Amino acid sequence: MPPAAAPPREPDSPPDATRSPEGEPPATAPPPIERPLHRRPWAIALAAGALLLVVVVAVTTALSGSDGDEDAPDLSQAAVGDCLHNIGTQSAPRVSLTDCTGPDADYMLLARLDGATTAEGCPSVAVMTYAQPGPEPFVLCMVEPDSLMFAP
Repeated sequence: MPPAAAPPREPDSPPDATRSPEGEPPATAPPPIERPLHRRPWAIALAAGALLLVVVVAVTTALSGSDGDEDAPDLSQAAVGDCLHNIGTQSAPRVSLTDCTGPDADYMLLARLDGATTAEGCPSVAVMTYAQPGPEPFVLCMVEPDSLMFAP
């Protein structure tokens, strides 16, 4: 018996895209089989590298003792009689050491309270205080330089 012929098509109709000219359905390749991510060496190496980077950054940050304020001036050596310049506000001061004869000398250090975290021990004449938190906290008690009866 001869093979079955494809059904005739109408002369004006477009060819059927789902069938070959012989009437057979088109052959399709099976989809590629992909291995799961946990079985790909490059994926494991990438994940391990990312995890290692996160751990290194976390440990470095924890050991540095950083409080996130990298721009905080170093006032650990400030001593009574030093002058300070305030680049912040009265309620949120950001002070730095400056030359007492310069125009930036906003305050003079009247007292330094090592180990203190509040300004309760400052003399009553102090017009501004600055508390430095951290492992070795201190409070600076300041007056305006021209309010003193003696020159620095």
